[in-house]
Amino acid sequence: MASIFVLLVVCALSALLPLPPLCVNAQAPGLDARWKGKYEVVDEHGRCGSPSGTEAEFTGRGFAINTCLSACEANPDCGGIYFPDVEADGGPLIQSECGLYMDEQPVVIGDVICKSYDKKTGHFTWVSFGDCRKDKGVPPLSSVELDLASLKINTEPTCQHTCRGNPECVGIEYDPHNPVSQCEVITDGPITRAFLARCYKKVDFPPS
Repeated sequence: MASIFVLLVVCALSALLPLPPLCVNAQAPGLDARWKGKYEVVDEHGRCGSPSGTEAEFTGRGFAINTCLSACEANPDCGGIYFPDVEADGGPLIQSECGLYMDEQPVVIGDVICKSYDKKTGHFTWVSFGDCRKDKGVPPLSSVELDLASLKINTEPTCQHTCRGNPECVGIEYDPHNPVSQCEVITDGPITRAFLARCYKKVDFPPS
């Protein structure tokens, strides 16, 4: 019993201590233990949407992750949440927008990728899934959207070729499923990471 108690204490303090292997996946960063078994992570890179294509309903800014989940829990029509990251180091999410998926559970849609471009070598480097971001160096609000030039280009090689032809290009975002703009040429950097947005679905939905 004593060893179990110690493990629970360490897991609860995981935001301050290195995460022990036994705590991995026990709960998402910043998430209260009360949500374990009630909500599951769908995606961590903002590639979320509803099966019908309806966007999440945003309830405002300045939310903590647990406050956002509480808002969903209090609404029987809420099937999950969309919670964008506001930190540059991938740590616990402190405050953000809170999006509620009504009448549906969120699912993974799209495959947005972020790649940085090195003008000297002419090579692209994989960064991550999700929209590209750069650091402002002012935590916790340490990321900003980059200056983008949206183009209608439907292949990644063509997107990369367009970037190479722009002397200010420092990287690309490419989304093969975007019907409006598959390619976005990034002209403001440097790119240091990709945008994170965690989506959670309510496990018991619709209510039985």
